[in-house]
Amino acid sequence: MFNLSLPLPPGCTIALSASFEGNFFEAFSTGTVGDAISGSVQLTYPTVGSTTTTSVRFTHDYDTYEFFSLEADESYTNAFLGWYKAFPTGSGNLLTTSSTLTVYYEDEATNGNKFYAVFD
Repeated sequence: MFNLSLPLPPGCTIALSASFEGNFFEAFSTGTVGDAISGSVQLTYPTVGSTTTTSVRFTHDYDTYEFFSLEADESYTNAFLGWYKAFPTGSGNLLTTSSTLTVYYEDEATNGNKFYAVFD
């Protein structure tokens, strides 16, 4: 058997680098049974993101900003029920019924990195 891979020449240096961009988070807008009934979600702090009726994906560095905030806005036909940490919803998964969700570093361990704005 012949090995077709050649060794690296002695004068070749391979340098790899990495940088920490932050923790990854997702926020979803959904109806109570996972349907299309929804309002909108938006990252509001530390930067203001676009308003969307589907999902928001972003990274957050707690060394730079202590927390981040998400805002849920109901549409004219759908009422906001609350922010949940898992779907399907359940009383143990409810984070808050306030339309604004603020997440600190210490919250991530118990609440995870996915948040669901639920509308009915």
